[in-house]
Amino acid sequence: MTGSHDFATDRWSLFDTVTDPTETTDLSAEHPELLADLVRRWFAEAEANGVFPLDDGAANRITHLRVPWTAWRSEFVFAPGDRIHEVSGPNLAGGFRMVAVFDDALDESATGVLAEQGDWNAGWAMYLADGELRWVMAGFGGPVEVSAAIPAGTTALGVQGTASPEDLELVLSADGARIGEGPLGRPVPIAWAPDGAFLTVGYGRPFPVTERYDPADEAPGSFVGLSVVTGAPPPLDLEAELERVMRHQ
Repeated sequence: MTGSHDFATDRWSLFDTVTDPTETTDLSAEHPELLADLVRRWFAEAEANGVFPLDDGAANRITHLRVPWTAWRSEFVFAPGDRIHEVSGPNLAGGFRMVAVFDDALDESATGVLAEQGDWNAGWAMYLADGELRWVMAGFGGPVEVSAAIPAGTTALGVQGTASPEDLELVLSADGARIGEGPLGRPVPIAWAPDGAFLTVGYGRPFPVTERYDPADEAPGSFVGLSVVTGAPPPLDLEAELERVMRHQ
């Protein structure tokens, strides 16, 4: 990346963070003795606190990933156009309830992506197509989904997901009434990608979760927003989770 260096070629800088809090002026050439003293002190503290050996290779960074890296908040409210990184977004692995709300009744021709996270390697999406509400999850083995016809006059669409170690059971609803249900036949992963996956609301990214929707097809103009409530996190098998998220990298 532009501006980055490996440890072997990197250089130390010196800033006066009182008068220059944004660190725009490097004073290392003006005060080499002070810089050298601070560098010596840094190495002494690093040695005392077990920082060495330093390794800036990709393999070392991966082994220090903290999984799961999400904050495990339980309630979220999103608006159309929102884009949220996995670190700050909902983690669905403990089960969830999500509701999409509209300020006008949906008709049979309504199409579009209500929410999407990840892609066809690993991800999920809630979308409208062919007069149906569909919720899809992709991963090793391809995408699987549950769908149901949308009744005329609907202004709220819900998806309830009950998670287990082997499966995700979905119940689809319209205005609080059940319209469809079914298992996906696979569990929800704790993380979608090693570096996180963005959740987009009201639109999709160029690489969709399934080819059954067009990622350029945005949610209907009547889409007001999406609320998500998540369950408690499941037990974590760190080795298995790291192996899974790295499978497609």
